[in-house]
Amino acid sequence: MQQLEKHIKKINWYRQGGSLSLFYVLIPYHAINNTIGYDRIIFYQEDFFNAAFFDKDLERKKAEWVIAKQRDNKEFINNWIKDWKKRVNILFNFINDFFGEPIEKWNNEKLVEFLNRMASLWLDVWVKGVLIEWTDPEGHFLLEREIEKSRIHFTVQEVEILTGPEKITYLQEELLSRFEIVKAMKNNLDAKDLIRKHADNFYWYKNNWAHVEELTNKYFEKQIKEDVKNYAEIEKERVAINKYLKEIKDKKERIIKKKNAPESLKNIFYLFATLADWRDERKKLGMAIVEHYLYQIVKRLARENNIPEELAHQLTFRDISGWKISAETLGEIKERRKGAVYYYKNKEKSCWIYGKKAQRIYRLLVDSLRKEELTGMIANKGKIIGKVKLVENKSDFKKFKKGNILVATMTRPEYVPLMKIAGAIVTNEGGITCHAAIISRELNKPCIIGTQVATETLKDGDLVEVDANKGIIKILEKK
Repeated sequence: MQQLEKHIKKINWYRQGGSLSLFYVLIPYHAINNTIGYDRIIFYQEDFFNAAFFDKDLERKKAEWVIAKQRDNKEFINNWIKDWKKRVNILFNFINDFFGEPIEKWNNEKLVEFLNRMASLWLDVWVKGVLIEWTDPEGHFLLEREIEKSRIHFTVQEVEILTGPEKITYLQEELLSRFEIVKAMKNNLDAKDLIRKHADNFYWYKNNWAHVEELTNKYFEKQIKEDVKNYAEIEKERVAINKYLKEIKDKKERIIKKKNAPESLKNIFYLFATLADWRDERKKLGMAIVEHYLYQIVKRLARENNIPEELAHQLTFRDISGWKISAETLGEIKERRKGAVYYYKNKEKSCWIYGKKAQRIYRLLVDSLRKEELTGMIANKGKIIGKVKLVENKSDFKKFKKGNILVATMTRPEYVPLMKIAGAIVTNEGGITCHAAIISRELNKPCIIGTQVATETLKDGDLVEVDANKGIIKILEKK
């Protein structure tokens, strides 16, 4: 314990996490180990709350390596993603093969065989996928350094445009698909086949790292009936999406031409724009669809052992030797749900720490990130005063009111309705291509990301000033 505490004090940590299922997230976290080294990641899990701490300096070195490769070769990031897609295809061929047989027919041997092979193939996918994480902590500083080298002045808005996504998100893709069905129904056409096809294409689109929503034909039928009533609103969104797609590439080309930027700098701008688009594709193929299948296992494990699904989410692949969970493991995951630290000592050795020891390690890690002021990276400028609302999962959505300051570990697609009515957005983590940064710019909301400790420093009801012109959050009145 003392040795681990000494180790924690020596490392420059960077925090990520949020509302996450342990059953879903452990393999992606292992991918961080495989790329920045073991003994450089520690995470705390309490029910669905997760806070993971990585070696920031090693991630920066990885990001510097990526930028050096991209500087001389525009296709570097495209080739990297191409290899990632090959691994994704191998993974899904494997999943589809196993799930060709209903999961209720799987015996113990098939379950274990699936999880062992799944762990290996999914790890292969994420070893490539975590390149995005390497650039999150200090990618913006590295980009600023490259711009300074060019001796060309770019405004903040120009940088935002040049690093912004060029493709629609999967949420936007779903909306455009749904709009075509709404239009057909407005014209009194039979839309049953269209709805069925839509459901087949988007049954996964509301899944996140914590929860899976199994969306059926009936769900989409109900949604589309509501859309027919609100046709003007969905049409407005469709127009905005198409307008963005039409204008973004032209804007980028005009800025680059005007500045006469060298190829090396254009390549790096292209890197960050590509990462913004890839981040969304990675959520779809590396998380949302995969978790639809993993959730089938979670459900059966819960039924077979007569335990709540929330408890089954505390299992890891290694805990499972068949459909029946041992009494020892059941006792351990109950303790895990109360709060536990998972520490990767090396590839062969990892351990769980529970109780007061886990709480002490977690506080030590959080305290290592604290500064005199609560500051972060400016994602979108602006200044506003408002009351804080901490939003860590969907159960927190109902407490959020128009004008509140949205404070979260990170934002995800399901947060967008709250972001639209928020006075400002503040997150613990994120880089220039993260969800909060991109959406805040689209909505023109003041946004500060990468504070690391906003969710620990701020409380519901605190009156704060979010100065996104300087990247500072001041507490004016504590609740």
